[in-house]
Amino acid sequence: MNRYHDRERDLAVQAFLGQERQLPEDPLEERIVVWKTFRDPQEARDYAENILLDTDQELVGGYCADSLGRVYWVGVQVPDVRAWGHSMAIHLRDPYDAQDPDSKGHGISA
Repeated sequence: MNRYHDRERDLAVQAFLGQERQLPEDPLEERIVVWKTFRDPQEARDYAENILLDTDQELVGGYCADSLGRVYWVGVQVPDVRAWGHSMAIHLRDPYDAQDPDSKGHGISA
C-alpha cells in the first residue's frame, strides 16, 4: 500500500484538479471504481490526501461544471476492474430512501 500522500502526490492532485475532465460516464471502461465530487477544490485536495492506494492504483480527477458552477472530483483508477472486484461495488453509496426502505444496498443500479 502507498502512503496516503507525499509532495509528489500533492502536486499530481493539484495538477489534475486544474484540468477539465467530465465525471466518469462509463466506470467499467474508464476503470474508475470510486469517485467523489466537491464544490471547493481544497476539500477535494483534503479528500485525496486520505485515500490509501494499492501499488497499481492511481488517483484521477478534474473539474467540470453544472448550473451552479464548477464541480471538482477525485477518484481511484485501477488497472483491471475484474481483478479489483465485483462491478456492483463500483462507486458505492448509501441509496437509502425513506419512502422505499427496501432499496437500501442495491448500489448504483437501484
